[in-house]
Amino acid sequence: MSQIAAGFESFGRHLKPSVMTIFGGVSQFHQVKALEAGVDIIVAAPGRLLDLVDQGLCDLSQLEALVLDEADQMLDMGFAKPIERLVATLPTDRHTLLFSATMPKSIAALAESLLRDPAKVEIAPPSTTVDRIDQSVMFLDATDKKAALLALLKTPDMGQAVVFTLQKNIANDVCAFIGEAGITAEALHGNKSQGQRERALDAFRAGTVQVLVATDIAARGIDVDTVTHVFNHDLPSLPESYVHRIGRTGRAGRSGFAITLCDAEQRAWLHDVEREIGRTLTVQDDHEWHCEVARHSTKRAPVLGGGPVKQVKPAKAPRERKVWTEEEKLAARMAAKAA
Repeated sequence: MSQIAAGFESFGRHLKPSVMTIFGGVSQFHQVKALEAGVDIIVAAPGRLLDLVDQGLCDLSQLEALVLDEADQMLDMGFAKPIERLVATLPTDRHTLLFSATMPKSIAALAESLLRDPAKVEIAPPSTTVDRIDQSVMFLDATDKKAALLALLKTPDMGQAVVFTLQKNIANDVCAFIGEAGITAEALHGNKSQGQRERALDAFRAGTVQVLVATDIAARGIDVDTVTHVFNHDLPSLPESYVHRIGRTGRAGRSGFAITLCDAEQRAWLHDVEREIGRTLTVQDDHEWHCEVARHSTKRAPVLGGGPVKQVKPAKAPRERKVWTEEEKLAARMAAKAA
């Protein structure tokens, strides 16, 4: 949210609009004071904004434009009902814009309920990946991932990096591991308060933190042009999330590198990713941790809602699916929500 607010202040500097952010996890005192003084633009999390409206501390009766950004993520995080309640308090004569990286049935239904005769603009297909990003995969045993990641982070051409993990506990573990090796790192996931996330991102932008270790909940919120590398410590259980992850590098006309660490349990997920993006990742096998078992594994890890991947036994007779159903995608998103 702070990035969006900063964008308004930058692009609107000659108009000098008053911009504020509203989010939970902190005292509402300063937010209420800013609202009392009057504000042109509010960048808000639905939950806290609705709370202030319910308390009579935020009057939206004069609102002229409503923008729902990352609509699919908001629905996945359980904000459908708060959004419906908020919209019910707004003037019907308003301009409404909805932005979403994906367009499943749930988002189409939301758009239909909120928008009147809308114009649909599609920037790029969901599976499009940036040509400037060099994408590769390393096959290794799960127990070797942290050692391999650390070696990669210590290469001479390494700039700032984002490391993605499947779950919060893995993010904390990886962050602590590379921190003990002398690399400045911060973890970014759903157990962090908004204030903690803001401070971590500010330090990353300032260059005082070299590595962010994040779960998918943060994949679309990291907008830092100096990121040179993205590492998938774990593959995403939802293949389309891969595109959002690697999009954290190769920004502002720069080139970037995306390296995926794949073990036997997640080999089938890599297959799903490659089918999603329409290409096969380049294999890096000239390293000490290369594992042919992982490279040729046919196991399929289940969609997880908790616990490390290594603690979950795969089905004995896994079956490849050519197309993910909406139900499967919803289940995977709910698992990512818990991360």
